[in-house]
Amino acid sequence: MFDVSVVIPARDAGATLAATLDALDQQTLDRSRFEVIVVDDGSVDDTAAVATRPGVTLVRRPAPSGAGEARNAGVAQAAAELLAFTDADCRPTPSWLAEGLNALDSADLVQGAVAPDPGPEPRPYDRWVSISEDDGTYTTASLFVKRAFFQQVGGFQVPPLHDNGRLAVDAQGKRAPVGEDTWLGWRLRRAGARPAFAPDAMVHHAVLRRGAAEYISEHARRRHAPGFLLAIPELRRASFVWRGLFVNRRSPLVDLAVAGILVAALTRDGRPLTVAAPYGALVARDAARLGPRVTGARVVADAVGFVALMSGNVRYRTLLL
Repeated sequence: MFDVSVVIPARDAGATLAATLDALDQQTLDRSRFEVIVVDDGSVDDTAAVATRPGVTLVRRPAPSGAGEARNAGVAQAAAELLAFTDADCRPTPSWLAEGLNALDSADLVQGAVAPDPGPEPRPYDRWVSISEDDGTYTTASLFVKRAFFQQVGGFQVPPLHDNGRLAVDAQGKRAPVGEDTWLGWRLRRAGARPAFAPDAMVHHAVLRRGAAEYISEHARRRHAPGFLLAIPELRRASFVWRGLFVNRRSPLVDLAVAGILVAALTRDGRPLTVAAPYGALVARDAARLGPRVTGARVVADAVGFVALMSGNVRYRTLLL
């Protein structure tokens, strides 16, 4: 009988999955104490072939169903009472499982630390994951759960983002898949699961290379953030939401700048523009550090994020700035 089951969803992850599995082979926890389950979520590349190796159970799904459903399918095949989740573009450090299990001795839900993959510094537009403290969010890059609680709350689910009484939907008519892992974490906590943070249960997460257009478009996803806070109001008291109202420390400067520009335009009076000075100073520092092209993209992203948040506030009838 295994002590812990490691579940990894994978879709078209042939290029990165081998490194994940190699890292699990190098765990300090004895290999006889854990099983590894890879769920191939309708891949069209060689993910299944990469996962076909000794000590790995491969679960194949004929069509993509999303990472949350893939994880649920993996748990259905798991033999252990303790569950560990990581992703197919992550590399757990050697003590990851041992540290996670140690933390589960006195907790039911454990978030491990996550850092960008060692190597070249991320570029300005790149996306990476970094978790070094309990900020109220959860990520399956490094997550440990007792199976009894996981089953009690029904596993991974899409958060019910309410839109004036209706579930929020995307352009394809599906519920918006935002924050399934954080939604799981807070449902577990509401069910009585004891949370903990394990800084030594470290995973290195791949850096997603991307350009300016992808960087800017990600800010448009902030339209879902106000609805997410309706589903999980506890996040307003966590460090994830700055001072319970702002998405980050940059946001109030953007808000002041937009307000100053709008009032100046409406009144034809330049004095309100003075409130934009802190944001102007921030942009000047960005320009000196990053150059004009990247700084311009960041300004556009700030504007897109502002509009997205305001539309989300109206849609969900709440306030997040």
